[in-house]
Amino acid sequence: MKNVIRTIKYGLLLAVLVMLGMAGWRAYQLHHADAVVSELRQEIQAQQSAQTTETADSGEQAAAPTAAFPDFLRQENADLAAWLSVPGTEVDYPVMLTPDDMESYIHRDFRGNYSACGTPFFDTRCAPLASADSLLVYGHNMRDGTMFSSLGRYTDAAFGQAHDTLTLLLPEGTRTYRLFAVVRLSTDSDADWALYGCAGELSQEAFEQYVQAFRERALYTTGVQQAYGQQLLILSTCAYHTHNGRLLVIGCEVQ
Repeated sequence: MKNVIRTIKYGLLLAVLVMLGMAGWRAYQLHHADAVVSELRQEIQAQQSAQTTETADSGEQAAAPTAAFPDFLRQENADLAAWLSVPGTEVDYPVMLTPDDMESYIHRDFRGNYSACGTPFFDTRCAPLASADSLLVYGHNMRDGTMFSSLGRYTDAAFGQAHDTLTLLLPEGTRTYRLFAVVRLSTDSDADWALYGCAGELSQEAFEQYVQAFRERALYTTGVQQAYGQQLLILSTCAYHTHNGRLLVIGCEVQ
C-alpha cells in the first residue's frame, strides 16, 4: 500500500513539474516573440533618426520623420509585405505575404523561428496588394495582450469611434483606412465562413454584396461610406463569444 501511495505522489509531482515546465516554456516564447518585434521597431526608429541626421548634416532643413515602409527590413526578409499600425491599440506589426503557403507565419516570427504568437499575414488571394479591392489580414488573439488581442476593444462602439484609424505602410506608399464595421461571427456557420471570400480582387457586385453583408452582421457601424474602388482592410482574429468565433475589424480606404 505504501508503494502505491508513493507511486501516486511521484506521479503527481511529475505532472506538476511538467505543467510548470510547459508554462515556463510558453512564457519564454511570448517574451521572445515580443522581443523580436521590439527589435524591429527599434531598427525602424534608428533608421528614421539616421535619415533625419543625414538631412541635417547636408544643410537642409530637417522635417519631422514620417512613417514609411521599412524597405531595409525586406532586405532581411523578402516575405515582408506591409507594416500595420492601429493607433490606440498594441497593433504595430509587420505583415507577411507568402503566396505558396498562406499560413507560413502562423507560428513563426519575422526571422523564421518558431513562435506561438506567429506574425500577422495576408490572405494569399490579396496578392498583388496594390490591385486588391479587399485586404484580409490574420493575427492571433494572444492572452498576453500582444498581436491582435487588443482588437477585442472594438466590440465597444465608443472605443471604435474614438480609434477609427488603421494604417498600412506599403512599398508604394501609406494607405489610411477608416473603421466602418465590427463583426462577430463563427466559422462553424457556412454563411459566416462565406464572408471570408472578401479578399483580393472583387467585381463591383461582389464588393457591394460583401459590404452589405458586413453592415447587416455588424455589432455597429460608424457611418463611413464605401464605394467600389475604395480598398477594404479586414483584420481577423479569434474571438470567444462562441465556438470557433472570429472578430473582424473592417476599415475602408480614405481617398
